[in-house]
Amino acid sequence: MIPDVDVEMRKGQAIIDSYDALAPLYRHYCARREPYLKAIDRLVIEHAPAGATSLLDIGSGDGVRARSIADALAVKKLVLVEPSPAMAALCLKQPAVHVLRTTAERLTGTEGSFDVITCLWNILGLIPDARSRASPCPSRHRRKAVAPRGDLATVIQTISQLRR
Repeated sequence: MIPDVDVEMRKGQAIIDSYDALAPLYRHYCARREPYLKAIDRLVIEHAPAGATSLLDIGSGDGVRARSIADALAVKKLVLVEPSPAMAALCLKQPAVHVLRTTAERLTGTEGSFDVITCLWNILGLIPDARSRASPCPSRHRRKAVAPRGDLATVIQTISQLRR
């Protein structure tokens, strides 16, 4: 069955709209989940390739978390992908970042290659189209996006994890 593109686009826009509404409260929301978020961040930092110089974060929220990971890794090139206009505006408040206001599934591979690519906090679960969710950065682009010896970190939550 071919997905109804218009329905999928409306679902995607509804998610973006919800993040626009959440933007003023996002730091407070993150603070409530801090132990979980910090634990995941430590794993990303511990398993990142030695000498990493670039990081692409997909679904960056306000960019604070990606900036923190980049600082811990001493990464010089930080690119944040955030489709929500309100969240992207918050990302721009982070020092030394480049913000792409787009979605994961619309990445083309022209963004460059990165030593570390993160897609954290169940961002893949927010992609409305199942085909795109299975491969948010199509394989032909992923090969270009992940630098040789680079790393891709993805976090997928389950409902049981969220209830803890």
